[in-house]
Amino acid sequence: MIPKDIGSIILALRLEKDISQSYLAEKCNCVQSTIARIESGKRTPSLTMLDTIGKVLAVNLIALFGDVHKPKPIATTQGLVEEMQLFVVNANRIIEQLNTRNMELEKEVKAIKERLGMD
Repeated sequence: MIPKDIGSIILALRLEKDISQSYLAEKCNCVQSTIARIESGKRTPSLTMLDTIGKVLAVNLIALFGDVHKPKPIATTQGLVEEMQLFVVNANRIIEQLNTRNMELEKEVKAIKERLGMD
């Protein structure tokens, strides 16, 4: 499947190479309006047309989007378990730190109350 933004990719490459739509159309054996419609996303080029455009622009357009539609790997159960274990370890460490700080604060409050005679 050809990505929807292929037209904007072609447009950017064509402008970068300072090639006119008319010149590109001539080299691709089509009319200028076909190139304009492809670049604006109103027309999807065939793979053959993409190959020809790529040759004129000196790039492999098909390679530009070859990986776009490959499925992303699904996280493995083991990977998720390891992430959860790491999360729990970190959460427990934070809880311990908070408990320690809480005890320190309670001691400080108690000491202040004793100094103020508020026991």
